[in-house]
Amino acid sequence: MDTRAPAVVAVVVTTDPGEWLEATLASLVAQDYEALSLLVIVNSGGDQVAHRINSVAPSAFVAHREHDDGFAGGINAALEMVEGAAFLLLCHDDVVVAPDAVHLLVEESFRSNAAIVTPKYVIAENASILLHVGQSIDRFGTIIERVQPGEFDQGQHDLVRDVFVAPGGVTLVREDLLRLLGGFDDSFETLGEDLDFCWKAQIAGARIVCAPQAVVSHLERRASGERTPQTPEGLEEAPTLQRLRRRNDLRTLLVCWGRFERSLTVVMLLVLDLGETVVAVLGRDSSRAVDIRESWREWWRQRKEIRKMRKQIQALRTTSDRVIRKNQTRGATRLRSFLSTLLHHGYDAARGAIPPEETEDELPPTSSGFGGAFSDDEGFDELDDLGHRGRRNRRGRRRLSSARSMVALALAAIIVYIIGSRNLIGTRLPMVGQLVPLPSWASLWHVVFASWQPTGLGNGAPGHPGFSALGLFSVLTLGHVSAAERILLLGAIPLGAWGVSRLIQPVASTRARLLAAVAFGGLSLGSNAISSGHLTGVVALGAMPFVIRRIFRLCRVTPFDEPFGPTVPIASRGWRQSRQGNVVSLALLLTVIAAFAPAVLVVVIVVTVGSSLAGVIVSPQRPFAGVGRVFGSIVLAVLLLAPLTIPTLISGFSGFSIFGVAGGPWSNPGIGGLLRFAVGPNGGGALAWLLPVAALVPLILARQRRLELSGHLVGAGIFALGFALFVSRGGWGAFAPDLIVVLAPLAVVIAALVGLGLAAFEDDLAHLGFGWRQIVGVLGVAVALLGLLPAIGSAGNGRWKMPTQGYSDSLTFLNGPASTGHRILWLGDPRAIPGGSWPLQAGVAWSTSTNGLPGSSNLFLPPSATASGAITRAIHQALNGETAHLGRLLAPAGVSAIVVVSTIAPTLPGVQTGVSVPPSPSLLPALDRQSDLVQIPGGGGATIYENPGAITQLASRRAPLSSSATASSLAAVTGWTAITQTSPMSGTIPSPQRTAFIGNAPASEWGVATTGTSSTRSAFGWAQSASVTPGKASLTLNALPLNALAGLAMVLAWIGIALVLLGRHRWLDWWWPAHRRRRTRQVRTDISEEERL
Repeated sequence: MDTRAPAVVAVVVTTDPGEWLEATLASLVAQDYEALSLLVIVNSGGDQVAHRINSVAPSAFVAHREHDDGFAGGINAALEMVEGAAFLLLCHDDVVVAPDAVHLLVEESFRSNAAIVTPKYVIAENASILLHVGQSIDRFGTIIERVQPGEFDQGQHDLVRDVFVAPGGVTLVREDLLRLLGGFDDSFETLGEDLDFCWKAQIAGARIVCAPQAVVSHLERRASGERTPQTPEGLEEAPTLQRLRRRNDLRTLLVCWGRFERSLTVVMLLVLDLGETVVAVLGRDSSRAVDIRESWREWWRQRKEIRKMRKQIQALRTTSDRVIRKNQTRGATRLRSFLSTLLHHGYDAARGAIPPEETEDELPPTSSGFGGAFSDDEGFDELDDLGHRGRRNRRGRRRLSSARSMVALALAAIIVYIIGSRNLIGTRLPMVGQLVPLPSWASLWHVVFASWQPTGLGNGAPGHPGFSALGLFSVLTLGHVSAAERILLLGAIPLGAWGVSRLIQPVASTRARLLAAVAFGGLSLGSNAISSGHLTGVVALGAMPFVIRRIFRLCRVTPFDEPFGPTVPIASRGWRQSRQGNVVSLALLLTVIAAFAPAVLVVVIVVTVGSSLAGVIVSPQRPFAGVGRVFGSIVLAVLLLAPLTIPTLISGFSGFSIFGVAGGPWSNPGIGGLLRFAVGPNGGGALAWLLPVAALVPLILARQRRLELSGHLVGAGIFALGFALFVSRGGWGAFAPDLIVVLAPLAVVIAALVGLGLAAFEDDLAHLGFGWRQIVGVLGVAVALLGLLPAIGSAGNGRWKMPTQGYSDSLTFLNGPASTGHRILWLGDPRAIPGGSWPLQAGVAWSTSTNGLPGSSNLFLPPSATASGAITRAIHQALNGETAHLGRLLAPAGVSAIVVVSTIAPTLPGVQTGVSVPPSPSLLPALDRQSDLVQIPGGGGATIYENPGAITQLASRRAPLSSSATASSLAAVTGWTAITQTSPMSGTIPSPQRTAFIGNAPASEWGVATTGTSSTRSAFGWAQSASVTPGKASLTLNALPLNALAGLAMVLAWIGIALVLLGRHRWLDWWWPAHRRRRTRQVRTDISEEERL
């Protein structure tokens, strides 16, 4: 029969069809479009499928394929068979097409000049519910539906409109467009081939519309998961639909976007996928994390094929990316959907892991007490649940309200911390406190293994373990030591907040743990440690919750009193859970922390003793259980720090400085300031009292396990506070552990008690009626939240009130050439001296820097300074009024300048005001009385005295120097000429000078190499002089590499113990396949023996 209607071939691709195939074919046979032919591509099924097709559509053409390439491969095969058709109707085998759908689609194609037309889809079970009316996408290829799930069809979508994607099912495509694009991408077995084809069609200039008058019902067997994808060769199982969708979406955007949009989109998608991976890992959703990883791995494997296809598609481009971008939905749909679901339904719903709905029988009893208002059962907030008789399902309401409040508080805390740290993340850190310039990664290890250090007058002690710990941590930052320092400075507080939440996890709800974590960040100790550049204090504070948790585990404090794991061979699976494994775990943790802050070893003793004594009251049956195990961990940590332990023991009482140096009692806070942690610019207001007050709530409300844990925490906190008060008042003399490190347990205790207060309010009052306890609980939560306001205020300047400039900015002139070969003596309160220092007297400490301002060697100092008497005796004489020639006494030490600092950072009018920590009142008057010191202008907060008569570290003169000469002799310290003009280690001895001076300690390890012979002798009791011949001269160090061996042994011991704790099954089997095979054979042999027996 002749017709002027364009020919249409309906192509149905079927694979292992079910009972719906006949319905699909029957609906196509019943079309009122006369120029319609039917072609069925059978990917599998054979003669049986052909018989079924013939019974319904005897005029249909049937083509059998040997290989199942999915829907895309079937369409491409049909394209090779079809000739002379104007359109192809691409159909799945689970659709039912309305009788007039084909002619409506063809009409709309001509009317709208559209190359692709899609119908309106409804669900097969109920034709009044919409499924699709075309689709849109965002720039990442994420599909966006135009209808809501379960939306009824009331004609609201019956207008023809442009769409970006024609959903697979029934799609009318012009035959010439299909040939131009080369058909479908046959790498798409399922899911995503419709998006890929439609995007390419729009690149070629095609228009896609939805004709809602044409109606199709679709079962969507493949998208619903009823049909599983094929298992590729070489794999044991088929990929998940989620993995296929991600892989196909990534392939599509890499092929279809132009260069600029592609680069931008890939970077943004990487960030989104990394964030989603973190969410998946935290939620233990390993399948999602694997799906994300595999999508990128698949791109890498197919990158050449993708590049080739991209060139082919870009050659057809007639539409710019800018126009295509306008047709897409703006933003990141997945991120927007995640955040929306997170806020409205909670984390589990957002990551797709909502547990099954509870039945009424499974509902927990409703709290009638006032404490229920803040319990996990948020249904209390509803008026019809005010009592035990309320029985309706409250799960949805509980998830909504509880999740929203917790997420809001968590996000607010994160945002406040980011705002408070924003100007410290990418900017240069000032030289404040311990924030001295750091070397490269290789130079850092040189400090660890060096046989001599320039600190003081020189020192031959082994490298401080802090350098080793920083070097190992820098491996994580790919050798960027400054980046590692910044991560430690800014990342320790969030880590500590997480640690506090874990500390109370066994007895607290998620909400109580979150409040404890936020309270920890809201205490002023952390912000003060950051603002003062106290790197060791920040590290100790961030690690302290984990240390206390380990102590409680070893002491079996409730709720950490579960039995230890069984005794198994060392490094075997489960050894870490044994008693020995727990001891070693705490020892390694203490080792790493004490490498930065040795005072933590003292703090652990204080915490253990305080907690055990509190146990006499709260758990009298075993108050001192596990104390010996804790002390065993301390002993093991001390042994692992042998390069620091041995010099400390040799130094005697002067070695106490390794734990800290006492500041002036006049500038240290009292007990009120300690409770508010007012050890810096933050915490001075009245609101800083609120969090310590809120910490009293669990002592009033808690019961049973929460009360026991609270009692042990209070005992540890009281002892830490008392110890800190003695340190602050100078009661321990030369033994003055770092005050911020000593206060770290108190901060953990207060934050944990705040969380336990809310936990007690939620659980321990649930069975009680309304009374004063409920009022105390509500007030405790309110006070805790108000106590966070000071932290919010401190975050305003984006630096936690850290100064913008340090002494390296105001004293740059001290780094000039005149300082080469000289030392600068720093005096003042130890908190104000850049880097480390040694004690001199109460409120006065000292250190030296060589060749200018302090550097990396000043970060961690040895326990004591070699030949320190050459400096300390001279200063004591000046303070006691016994000399007016301090410059002459310090000349052999090479001290060319004395800097007295009285503020943590320089005070610059209109820029910043440094926190005042004045030294002893007698220091500056004593220096002003010295006739050979010249005061020169310096930066605010620093008073500088120049010593014109200083001798360089390598100097020469004509007159010999007697070995009995002293620094008080004018003849002994005059007449010297600097040899080291440009280099501190070498120079030229001019003629006729015959005596060289070597101003480095220890004298026995130094010599001078000249063109002639030289003989050395003692000078000034600590240095050397030598008879030399004029000419080239250089300093030589004559020391065995014992420090390098000690440092290497220490680092290897750390790594070895870490591997033991990690477990042999986690690293040895992975690294040594032969060992894994041998263990597998052994297991099989054991099984066979058991079966035989």
